[in-house]
Amino acid sequence: MTEWKPYAFYGIFVDKKTRDQVFGDDWRPAGGWFGIGMPNWERVYDYGPARLIRKPGGHVSIEVHMLGPKAERVADMIEGVHRGMYYRDTVLNVFGDEWPTDLFTACDPADITIYMMNVKEEE
Repeated sequence: MTEWKPYAFYGIFVDKKTRDQVFGDDWRPAGGWFGIGMPNWERVYDYGPARLIRKPGGHVSIEVHMLGPKAERVADMIEGVHRGMYYRDTVLNVFGDEWPTDLFTACDPADITIYMMNVKEEE
């Protein structure tokens, strides 16, 4: 039996075609977690990779999907976790009480993994 874990995506894996190609059948939608709007955040690019920064008036859309063990390893490899390009965090640590827990009670925000780029936010 596959152990599914929730992952929040805001970059390359938001695209369903990409998820299908990269993860195969080791992912599934986490019912109703599409296009979660996060005000005062923005997705930006540094040399191609996406990252999130706080930006008043900004808005980023995030999707949560369930990954199986094989897909988790593939996502870690693509995000360069072992090379220190990205690190794993939780939406609770990243967004705190900004995360809309009142709308989405299926998963605890402390259990939802999100990849964050290993760069310092500009002051």
